[in-house]
Formats: sequence, structure tokens, C-alpha cells
Amino acid sequence: MENGGLMLAAFSSFFFSVTSLLAKKVGLPPLVLSWFGFLGLTVLSAPLFAIHRKWSPPPKAARLVLLRSVVGTLFVILSFCAVERIPIGDASVLFYTAPVFTVGLAYVFLGEPCPPHGLPLIVALMAGVVLVTRPPALFGGGGGPSGDYVLGSAMALGASLAEAVSNVALRQLKSVHYSAVMFAHGVTSLILTSALLVTMTTGSSANTWTLDASPVEFVVLPLVLAACSALEQLTMTLALSVEQAGPVSLVQASDMIFGYLYQVLFFGEPLSPISVVGAVIIGAVVLQMSKNKNNRPSNTKFYDC
Repeated sequence: MENGGLMLAAFSSFFFSVTSLLAKKVGLPPLVLSWFGFLGLTVLSAPLFAIHRKWSPPPKAARLVLLRSVVGTLFVILSFCAVERIPIGDASVLFYTAPVFTVGLAYVFLGEPCPPHGLPLIVALMAGVVLVTRPPALFGGGGGPSGDYVLGSAMALGASLAEAVSNVALRQLKSVHYSAVMFAHGVTSLILTSALLVTMTTGSSANTWTLDASPVEFVVLPLVLAACSALEQLTMTLALSVEQAGPVSLVQASDMIFGYLYQVLFFGEPLSPISVVGAVIIGAVVLQMSKNKNNRPSNTKFYDC
């Protein structure tokens, strides 16, 4: 189907925005929400993996699958922690910096080209990040963001970096069937988050946990989050299998629109004009990267400056 990859990318962005919304609305710890998300991914990918029965990767590919699963776990946990601390619109903007991190990682580890005009784009992106996060050292401590906001912004950027590592690993896993990659990701992440939950609930920090959730929030909404998280992973994996990364990243700009829309409609949080300017700069940088990618020969490996 023509433009099927772009439609899948749009659905992926919508599902991801819904998971971020639920993570902010539900009164459950981010680690618990992450566990539900990976449970949904495992349940969805298990029948696909059983049907296709394609799992015979070489040792290097198996290590990359494990790497992708670990950093994917880190991405989800950090992203849920971020939206808990900062407005969902600002978090969505910072998540959108992942393609630029991917450029640097692909250049260093995959030897992919990054021409000289890539440097101004990276500088512009950093300027956009500064406008969104508004560090007190530059904007003054009195009217600047709180320490919790700074921590949440750092978590959002950490999640973006983790997603970039995951993207680079996925680029090297083109020969492995998507169902195997998804199932391995789901199972590995489910094991990791289960171990972390046991550690957190039985360790010295257990008495600091609070469960501020109604029965509906505790059961229904996490299941919806699990379904959306699984569908986000499936649609994005399929989108990247049939469409170039550049156009997909362009469509992902809708994450920012959804984020700011939810921020106003569901939380009544006003938009900061400075943050909006930063979002426009970041979006323009990533879209320019996508344009440059589409103008490159088709054998270019991944994101290109």
C-alpha cells in the first residue's frame, strides 16, 4: 500500500503519545507502568513469533538483540519518569531529539556519513533543547524551572539517547525477523523490570512507595497502556521495515503536537512561549535531517545530517 509506512509511523506516534498520557494520569510508579507495557509487548509478539518461527541469528545479532532490549527497557522507564516530573508537551519535544543522537552514534559506530553542514544542525538542536529546558544558570534561578523539572528534562534526554542506541541496533538487525526482535525485547524487558520491582519492593526503599490509584487506574488503565505500548512497538518496527528512517522521523513530529494538546486539554497546564520556540527549532532540525536523508543515495544506511 502506498505510503503504508508513513501511516504506520503516524499510528506509532499516536500510540506512544497515549502511553505518555496514561503514564502521567495513572497513579502508579513508572516501573510498574513499564512492567505492564512490556507485558503487553510480550503477549502481542508471542503469537507472531510462534507463527513465523524465525529465530536463528548469528552470535553478533543475538548480542544486538540483547542490547536493543536492555536500552529499550531503559528508554521506557526513563520516559515514564520524565512525564511524571515535567509537562507532557516538553517531554515529547525532548524525546524527539533521538534522531540527532542517532546521527552521532551511527557516525561513530557504523561509519555512516555526516557532512559538514551537520554541525550547525546539531548546534541548533542544542539551542532548542536549552529553550525547552530553560536551565537556571542561563535564565536565572528566580523564574527558572524547579529542580524536579531539571531532573525530568535530564531523564527525557536520557530516554532519547537510549532510543538512539536502540535505533542503531535495529538498523543492524534488518536480517532478523521483526517478530523475533519484538518477542526477545518483550521477554527480556519483562524479566528486567520484574527483577527491579522485586528489588524495590523488598529492599530498604520499599517503605517509600505509595499506591495512589483507584481500582480502575490500577487495573483498566495499565491494561490500556500495555496494549498501546505493544501496538506502538509493532507499528514502528513495521514502519521502519517498509519506509526510510527520514520520512518516518518527519511523521514522528506529531508526537510534539499530541503532547502539547494533551498538556492543555487534560492537565490545564499553560504553554510556555519559550518552550514552543524551542520545539519549533527542534522540529525544524529533524525535518531538515529528513530532507537531507531523502536527497542522499538509497544506499545511505541510516539518518544523515
